[in-house]
Amino acid sequence: MRERILAVVAAKTEPHRKFKQLEELTGVKAASWKAVCEGRQRANEEHLTAIASRWPEYSLWLLTGRVAPEDGQISPEVEQFQVLEKRLRS
Repeated sequence: MRERILAVVAAKTEPHRKFKQLEELTGVKAASWKAVCEGRQRANEEHLTAIASRWPEYSLWLLTGRVAPEDGQISPEVEQFQVLEKRLRS
């Protein structure tokens, strides 16, 4: 679970202010995100709900590690691939 949260953090925030930015995007305190990302705290319902509410397209992947692009359920990696693919087509 922590690895998937770290992937969201990397994809959706700026490295120098990632925890504060996550707080702004999700409403969950920056210190709580930092503790999860550093492995000092396990992700809980608040963290998972915050990510799924802000980025519903990650819900399936966040909970199961699986994606279903045909149903709009992707991961940050799939999203980045789709963006690159779109740029190449342009």
